[in-house]
Amino acid sequence: IPKQFKKFTKYFFVSGMALNVPKWLDEQFLSYCLNEGKDCEEKRVQSFNVSSAVPQGLNYCSLLFRVKTEYRKKDEDIVHCSSLIVKEPIENTSADYAQTEPKFYNEFLPAALEISSSIKFAPNTYFSTIPDVVVMEDLCQGGYKMADKRELLDFDHCMLYAIASATFHAVSVAVHKKQPKLVESFGPDKFFTNQKYMAGLKNLFIGGLNNMAEKMRLFDDYKQYADDLRSSTTTIWNMAVDALKPSSPFNTLSQGDAWTGNMMFKYDESGKVCDIKLLDFQGVRYACLLGDMIFFIYTSANYDVRENRMHDLYRVYCDTINAKLEEYECPERLTFEQLLENVTRLSSKALLVAATSYPIIRSTKYVDTSAIMFGEVDDSVITHAFDQYYDEDYCEKHLPRVLKQLNTAGSFDYVVTRLRTTYIEKIVGN
Repeated sequence: IPKQFKKFTKYFFVSGMALNVPKWLDEQFLSYCLNEGKDCEEKRVQSFNVSSAVPQGLNYCSLLFRVKTEYRKKDEDIVHCSSLIVKEPIENTSADYAQTEPKFYNEFLPAALEISSSIKFAPNTYFSTIPDVVVMEDLCQGGYKMADKRELLDFDHCMLYAIASATFHAVSVAVHKKQPKLVESFGPDKFFTNQKYMAGLKNLFIGGLNNMAEKMRLFDDYKQYADDLRSSTTTIWNMAVDALKPSSPFNTLSQGDAWTGNMMFKYDESGKVCDIKLLDFQGVRYACLLGDMIFFIYTSANYDVRENRMHDLYRVYCDTINAKLEEYECPERLTFEQLLENVTRLSSKALLVAATSYPIIRSTKYVDTSAIMFGEVDDSVITHAFDQYYDEDYCEKHLPRVLKQLNTAGSFDYVVTRLRTTYIEKIVGN
């Protein structure tokens, strides 16, 4: 395993570890947080307690601590309580990846709030003395909850996500007009890339698509696509990489990793979902529209939404981004036809996410995929790993519906047509 990924492997693939609190997480660090970076005695930390902030299996690429503090204000004897979330990137991850989220909170979000003080799609943050460490409000204290990743989200939850993401995307267009270098400095997609530091993730997605294509041979309605997909997985990956690059009609910042585990919801007294906060901005990138929406749909939206409410969800997104662009005095607009064109163009990403991310997220099993991520392996190793995700329960209850959803969306037809057209053009060219 390459040196820069050793710690990444440990925390990404191993669950149930003992909590290892970093030495810098002490009274002094917390005092600076509570005093907004000032070396003063306005708020004096008396004691603190550290625990894990996320359920087992959700701490991908970062360590998240919940820190409950007791402190006194100057000239007061009353003990006050505060709960913070402290997020530290895993040691030896790439500098670009580790620095993205602090830049989002420390540079982009203040610029967005200058555009509109009503921006509330992300949690509030506190001062941090360590550049790569982000300190946030504990949303649980405000009544926010994380949804069960295996339950999937109904339309009301998905609608709130569409509104929040459209707001984020629109304000990034507005910030880009004032600070283009800042927005563009977030760079292209950090996951769907051919950069060497993400070669392992590429192996994982290609392995997942290979596995799904092999399973498609068992279905009369989809076996016609199986050979094309099975023989062209790397090409399909490259199609996704290209499709996610900046393109028309305009480009935005996007979260990059939009799924149930990276958002929290709030509910009213009747139990109806009423608000959302987006979490995890380590993967923020400057890219085309709708990439986040595709990832969200095929990892987090429930089957009713995927099969019956897709256009309704797209309408919410389209109407919101246009309303926000107008509010932020931006001339750009997104027609519904342009939205659908972008969705179709991202069909390759839909296949990769549905084939790989979704069965992994649904699974309760621990599968050591480090050999795929970091080694030279043959197909048998990859097949063995994904056979555990594509178990009998998944193949009987979920895979048929996922394939139908992709087929209804036109993803198979679009990708296979592109593959065959490219093949014919090469033959003619030779």
